[in-house]
Amino acid sequence: MTFDDLADFIENKMGLSYIYQIALIKTLVESGGSATLQYLAYEFFRQEENQCLSYDALVQKMPVNILETLGVVETHDDLISLADKQKLSFTQTAHLKMLCEQRLQGFAHKSGKDVYEAVQALCPTSDRSNGNKDDTDVCDVMETISDCPFCYENIKSRIIESYHSVVTIKDDFPVGDGHMLIIPKRHCTDFFHMTQAEQIDANHLLKILHERISHTDSTVTGFNVGMNTGESAGQTIFHCHIHLIPRRDGDTPNPRGGVRGVIPDKMNY
Repeated sequence: MTFDDLADFIENKMGLSYIYQIALIKTLVESGGSATLQYLAYEFFRQEENQCLSYDALVQKMPVNILETLGVVETHDDLISLADKQKLSFTQTAHLKMLCEQRLQGFAHKSGKDVYEAVQALCPTSDRSNGNKDDTDVCDVMETISDCPFCYENIKSRIIESYHSVVTIKDDFPVGDGHMLIIPKRHCTDFFHMTQAEQIDANHLLKILHERISHTDSTVTGFNVGMNTGESAGQTIFHCHIHLIPRRDGDTPNPRGGVRGVIPDKMNY
């Protein structure tokens, strides 16, 4: 299957109901054309590795077999590859990613959910049919705690940026213009309870915001990035949130020491 064939398949021949197939193709494109079954499962469900291993069979059974039959992918033991043997150029890769993203967004629009929610809603678990929940029920990542001010459903209207498992909102009590919070959609208490995938997503979103602010606000000359973990460290809302604070020359008389200022007497050294 050539690049043109693959682009036509994504854009014109794949129904909106085939979100697993779209997600798999997009992941393969982003991975340079090939990925292991375990990695695909990991990317699908954006959870820690030990949670994702049980989904290997699901990924292979659902989109892989279908796409292999259609000539879109091919398998070699545990390695899944796009059937196109030609190495994709940067432009071709970007175009295919754009087409996949458009189809994913189309699915989300049709279902009334964002892409993250849509994929999670499709995620089957052995216990869900009888209503049981446990630590392995990864579909519960969107569960909202009603009195948590940073749970997903409670901040949906404030979201200004989203990247997979994390979102960004403005801080209600900013220490400076542009102070934002990066928050996992899943309820977790602090940074050390985030999954590896959530930490990767948060880091990526921080970079996106950093680049955007740096290019749109010439007054910004630095940044503070940090989080409070535990009451003794100043945490008051026990849903993980990472602070991104743009800094400007002169916004404080003596900036030396930066985050050491959490203990004022230790800031200057």
